[in-house]
Amino acid sequence: MVKTNNNIEISDMFKINNTMSKNPKTITDQFYDYFNEMGYKYASNIFFMIPTGTIEISRIITSLKPKTNSGHDRISPKLLKYLTPSISVPISVVIN
Repeated sequence: MVKTNNNIEISDMFKINNTMSKNPKTITDQFYDYFNEMGYKYASNIFFMIPTGTIEISRIITSLKPKTNSGHDRISPKLLKYLTPSISVPISVVIN
């Protein structure tokens, strides 16, 4: 077991194909495969999202209040605004 910053214990061992594994890459790959399969299996038939572009993403980021405090992701809106020219294209690729 591993403790998080919030003193919550989580397992560092996972059963993959009837074998216990502690290898982070193996565990990550298995989570990726599982959720990727579930996404295609269930979500593709439920909803459709209109693709977005870098202009829309930039507009949303610039509309954020320029606070320096961050949320759970530890990224402040002020930092996002500063990085907008560099991150708007990668964000649109991930979203689309």
